[in-house]
Amino acid sequence: MKGSLRIVFLILALAGATAALAQQSIVYTVEGVTGKIPANSFTWGVTAPNTPATTGAAGKLAFTDSTLTIPIGDGAVQFAQWAMRGEILKAILVEFPNRGARSSDPAPFAMRLYFVVVTSVTLGKSGDGGPGTAEIKLKASRVDLFSAHQDPTGRMSPGAKAGYDIKAGKAE
Repeated sequence: MKGSLRIVFLILALAGATAALAQQSIVYTVEGVTGKIPANSFTWGVTAPNTPATTGAAGKLAFTDSTLTIPIGDGAVQFAQWAMRGEILKAILVEFPNRGARSSDPAPFAMRLYFVVVTSVTLGKSGDGGPGTAEIKLKASRVDLFSAHQDPTGRMSPGAKAGYDIKAGKAE
């Protein structure tokens, strides 16, 4: 009886730890305002124009607004306030850390958005009893992407880096 209670407790503890880690697979930081805060999801995109070599036409890169989805709470209220005030945020760092990593560990992938405007905040909740989510749309004037590689000892070293100044229209 005592052993089976321990097993049940261990299973519940592991389930709780797994849920906590799953919620931390994306974290964001608003420079000068917040520390690392968990996010549910993040999307960003760029579309390259047709090139003169393939179609004879040239054009500019098209950037979609980034979408950061977070649980409803203080963060959602803060983003809504920034949207309503039209404030420009200096930078937002979005990191995709390894599951179970400490917050001080470098992430294998990260993006930094500069001079960011919150273009929309959409709040939603389903009947599942969860806290609900806030979908935050962000428009940046500049973006940097970073990757890192983990060696067999677990140490992370810098990988590829890419940057683009959207306002100036040129790659870094």
